[in-house]
Amino acid sequence: MKRIWFLVILLILAASGVYLLRPKFWDSGEKLVMVINGKNQKIVVSVIDPQSSTWTDIEIPGSVSVQVAGELGSWRLGSVWQLGVNEKLGGGLLARTMVKNFAFPVVAWQDEATSRTNLGLGDRIRLRLLRLKMSRGPADIIDLTKTSFLRKAKLADGEWGWRLAGGVPSNVAALFPGKAALQAGYKARIINYSGTSGVGENLGRVVETMGVKVASVQKEAARDFDCAISGADDYLVKRLNFIFDCKDKAIEGAEDFDVNLEVGGDFIRRF
Repeated sequence: MKRIWFLVILLILAASGVYLLRPKFWDSGEKLVMVINGKNQKIVVSVIDPQSSTWTDIEIPGSVSVQVAGELGSWRLGSVWQLGVNEKLGGGLLARTMVKNFAFPVVAWQDEATSRTNLGLGDRIRLRLLRLKMSRGPADIIDLTKTSFLRKAKLADGEWGWRLAGGVPSNVAALFPGKAALQAGYKARIINYSGTSGVGENLGRVVETMGVKVASVQKEAARDFDCAISGADDYLVKRLNFIFDCKDKAIEGAEDFDVNLEVGGDFIRRF
């Protein structure tokens, strides 16, 4: 009897270990895009590719003026992490703000000082193993202030900082598309039920940084729901849900598209 109980406990522990070690974001071996709240209010977006064993850090000054997700107004980027803590929204607020302003497909976040993160244990182990595997040493670094994406400007508080000045530079945009998306030639449709103009186009910028072609953007009568993602390709639906965290049931079918993204009025209040 004791032997049976020992085997049962062993099986439970083994199952628990498999669950805890299961990667949260890297199940497909695709790229991971993570925003890091660094020291001295510097923000870093890391693009990590386990297939090619490459790691690129995009450095962004904390003095960039951004519109914070969730209709929280205009703030310096370096203050958004603490704002998320104060508003009890955590690091997700910084991640959503990056998506909203920069169109980077950020799915993960981390605070350098406290090591708080939404990465699972399996993801963190894979990150450590990838670092050990890399033979080139430190990550490649792109300073966003040295691109056309940012321009020096006097901000609303009278201090000098940075403002967004244009589209994502080609050398930065090239970092994000995953191999599967590029090979498949995905097509997406976006339907805007939010009642706010331009939302579909802005979301399209994010989707296209993933290597997905936005074939249709539609604006329909306003409806109060958050967002829904549907489509026959489970991989693509899952990747987009990592970014937008949609849980509502789709109104329209994907039809001739690989994925269908629908957003309502509640989405605007969150993003």
